[in-house]
Amino acid sequence: MSSIERPRPERGAIIPAADGEPLVSVIIAVYNDESHVAAAIGSVLTQTLSAVEVLVVDDGSSDASFAVAQQLAARDRRVTAIALPKNTGSAGAPRNLGIQRARGRYVMFLDSDDALERHACANVVRAGDRDGSDLIMGRTERFDTARQKTTGWYSRLFGEARTLASIEEDPELIRDTSVAKACRTEFLRANDLRYPEDIHYEDLVFAAAVQIAAKGITVIPEVIYTWNTYPTAMRKSITHQRDTLHNVRSRVAAVQRVLDIIRAHDAPAFLREAYIKIIVHDTRLFINDIADSDDDDFARQVLAELQPLIRLVPAEVTAELDYQQRFGAAAILSGQPNLVRHAARMLRHETDLAGVVEVSGHILLWEHEALSTSPAPTLALNLATAQLAEVAVPWPNARFAHRIESLHRATDGHSLTIVGTTDDPLRALVAAPDLSWTLRVVERTGLRRSWTAPINAQWDSAHARYEWNTTLSLPGDADFLSLPRLTLRVDLRSDEVVNTSGIFITKKIKLAQKRIGFSSRLSRVFNAKYRPYKTVANTLALRPAKVRSQRARLRALLAPVTSTARAAHAAKALPLKDLNGSFAAAAYRLFRSLPLKKTQVFAEAQMGRSHGDSPGAIAAALERRARHTVLWSVDQSANSSWAGGRSNTVIRGSLAYLWALARSAYLIDNQTLPAVFRKRPQQTYVQTWHGIPLKKMGLDQPEYAYASPQKAADLTRRTAYWDYLTVPSEYFERVFVPAFDVKATLLPHGTPRNDVLARTDVAATAAAKAVLGLDTTRRTVLYAPTFRDTERGRIEIPLDLDAWVETMSEDTQLLLRCHYLNRISVPARIRPHVVDVSSMPDATLPMQAADLLVTDYSSIMFDYLALDRPQVLYAYDLERYEKSVRGTYFSLREHAPGPLVFEQQHLQEKVRSCMDSDSYRRQRHAFRDTFAGKEPGDASERTVDTVWGAR
Repeated sequence: MSSIERPRPERGAIIPAADGEPLVSVIIAVYNDESHVAAAIGSVLTQTLSAVEVLVVDDGSSDASFAVAQQLAARDRRVTAIALPKNTGSAGAPRNLGIQRARGRYVMFLDSDDALERHACANVVRAGDRDGSDLIMGRTERFDTARQKTTGWYSRLFGEARTLASIEEDPELIRDTSVAKACRTEFLRANDLRYPEDIHYEDLVFAAAVQIAAKGITVIPEVIYTWNTYPTAMRKSITHQRDTLHNVRSRVAAVQRVLDIIRAHDAPAFLREAYIKIIVHDTRLFINDIADSDDDDFARQVLAELQPLIRLVPAEVTAELDYQQRFGAAAILSGQPNLVRHAARMLRHETDLAGVVEVSGHILLWEHEALSTSPAPTLALNLATAQLAEVAVPWPNARFAHRIESLHRATDGHSLTIVGTTDDPLRALVAAPDLSWTLRVVERTGLRRSWTAPINAQWDSAHARYEWNTTLSLPGDADFLSLPRLTLRVDLRSDEVVNTSGIFITKKIKLAQKRIGFSSRLSRVFNAKYRPYKTVANTLALRPAKVRSQRARLRALLAPVTSTARAAHAAKALPLKDLNGSFAAAAYRLFRSLPLKKTQVFAEAQMGRSHGDSPGAIAAALERRARHTVLWSVDQSANSSWAGGRSNTVIRGSLAYLWALARSAYLIDNQTLPAVFRKRPQQTYVQTWHGIPLKKMGLDQPEYAYASPQKAADLTRRTAYWDYLTVPSEYFERVFVPAFDVKATLLPHGTPRNDVLARTDVAATAAAKAVLGLDTTRRTVLYAPTFRDTERGRIEIPLDLDAWVETMSEDTQLLLRCHYLNRISVPARIRPHVVDVSSMPDATLPMQAADLLVTDYSSIMFDYLALDRPQVLYAYDLERYEKSVRGTYFSLREHAPGPLVFEQQHLQEKVRSCMDSDSYRRQRHAFRDTFAGKEPGDASERTVDTVWGAR
């Protein structure tokens, strides 16, 4: 009977072992590791499954490793300590001896400096007994001992439990090179599966042999193995000693043996994945090493050893890889360390493109002059050729590597001058209109304040890069309580579009003795100084400098003064823990007793997440008249880059926020102010609401039908504060005003935020496309779904972006805008075709740029009508939406601004047909006239005239 045909126990049951026999044999090969081996053994002995044995095989250690194992064996009979007479040079021989001596039903392997998760043995036995599989594979977690941080290791391969008849069903499992596996012991012995003993990287060969021989593979999602990683200077395992040619040759030999094993079987899918792994993992390790080293002579020798592996990979396999991976393979073939470093920057996603590129029509050529002299020029040049559409990412979503060329401290010790370069080989930034450069410094914890400084940038056409410089100063007082680390970001801004990224440090930059301090007297007495350092992402940041014991004592004496100073900053920079609590209410009452600031306007959009929408349009109209000052609310948790460096902002929920609410003569809002707010008789409150409703709102919601009078009264109390309400249309007035029992003065029909849309012409559309860096040879589609209530705000959009790109990308680019309370991540491979504009303050610019809108039930359908352009409603869940408890004011099936579609294939067909022929124009106009009205284009000015003109 084969292993896969074993009788299966009941679900979750474990077939017991014979008396005194273990179910799992854990083999630990150890060599000179006396400081860790006890912990590894302990992780086995403390398993929730007690029927285990530990076979510790010492490979001729010269330290006390074997003695430690013997001591533990004397205490627990489940431990057996075995010593080889001399060191064999790899883990293969001790592991094979362990297999030979194993008594358990399953064999697991554990490195002497790692650990098993405490349920590991129980989980693998339960899964193996249930499925009768020869091989059980579980999840590995990597633990960085220096940073005390845990990360995954190919976690996506273990997202769900499954049982495979063979490795051909999921050949990508070859990527998991860890030892987080369990094998049925009789399977290993029946197939004579052993580790090779003559090379390093023996685990690669053994894993491939086991995977291809296994008849039945069970994958479990649980973590079973903790892989501890250590600083290189502190500890190097055999396979991490990649700074020797012997190690490189061992890796190459091991990979070639893996290919030989697979070729001996009929496993084409597994073989293809083995070829892919050569590019994405095996050689990639050495690319990273070369990038982090300045030893070019050794790098050239390593590249010469790796080149035969690249030549083994068939062209049809490399053709399917991402361009960064292909360029990395080409760099190895070049034998030139500088090209490898360029490739590493792309592979690490520091930048989309690094190095010299040429564009010929729709083709991009990378480093072709350098590669033409490589040992295999034809192959290298083919690998370094890409479709321009594969590489050309619109600048808002592109990755630019801002790199430091020099760093100088001013003589007064208060500032740093940073000189750097930014590659722009495709001239994407050059084409961005009115581009501004800003350095932003953000406190990572504590007060979370930010500072900005201008960056002077000049275009160097000869090298296709920007050369720039800036002066970094810390002008205010330090956060004396937490002394947080400071993050440095470069913000590239055109209109409302911002591209933000860190500043990368090269090895030549010396950061020592570059400390800078704050400019205030208290900070100097406190000796609050910061010094630059390189983060794990190789970017520049600042952290507090250490002080001597005498200064530390002085700081302790200054604690009362510094805590008072810090509290003053916190009043402006930190939200109160309970904005509706008694302290906030008392502070607000006090502020309300102070005189009003008669020319101050307090504005809040989307509860502090934006400075746009209708409040932004009205504020801009006011500022054009230069008679009032506008103070903006900022949600600190939203990480709003638009607020960086502004002096006219307050953190939402802070004492400064309450001060502004209480003392501003005018208030503009588009959603709701906090419950603590009580309008003063002399204040004027302008409510602009954030959209025309489709879903029932306010008192029309079913929850108010049987609600207590107090709940309804609380709702109407807030709306009673409104003095003015912007009214987009007669429909809005008919449904919204009674839904909130509005008593405010209704402003003339029109939406301030849509003034720009109403005035948009061909030139404005072209300008919007230029700001967004869009491909003007393709049409633009904006997809803006409504809010989805999800865990932590992250959503899986119902649009299959890969399918969209495959079908539509040749002649369309997609703008993706999620609701501001939702988040989404666009995969890197499709960024040239899908531009995420979700972080923009409002949707005005994306709407201007879009030739067609795709939405579902979002109020953007009403706003987009001002442009009189086609829109398609992707109502894939309309039946569920219609049956929701909340209900709608009208049926989309009867009234819609465009066609309704319910599946993606039909959506793509309808989008294409609507862009080719605007056949729903009459239906759209009828919808506009019924629900949205015609935007006048001057609603902001008329609002200012009505509210402020009389004053």
